[in-house]
Amino acid sequence: MIGKPLWIMGASIGMLGTVKAQAHLRDILFAGGLQSPVLIGNEVYVGAVHTKMDEEGNITDEGTVAFLDNVVSNFKQWMMQFS
Repeated sequence: MIGKPLWIMGASIGMLGTVKAQAHLRDILFAGGLQSPVLIGNEVYVGAVHTKMDEEGNITDEGTVAFLDNVVSNFKQWMMQFS
């Protein structure tokens, strides 16, 4: 993972569960020896995820789907600068 472009995203049944986990993960990824570039400004914290998915794990919440489509597109464009 050294120097590889990364994007952090997470989901939890609570409202802020993944926020703290992502903050800790960023600390690790920015640590000396790893220093992986992380896409900033496209954080994904999907709270109450159990209310936004069906029984098969498909995202059914239209706002969440639209948001994810946007940030995936942003990541793909950003990542091109590393290839």
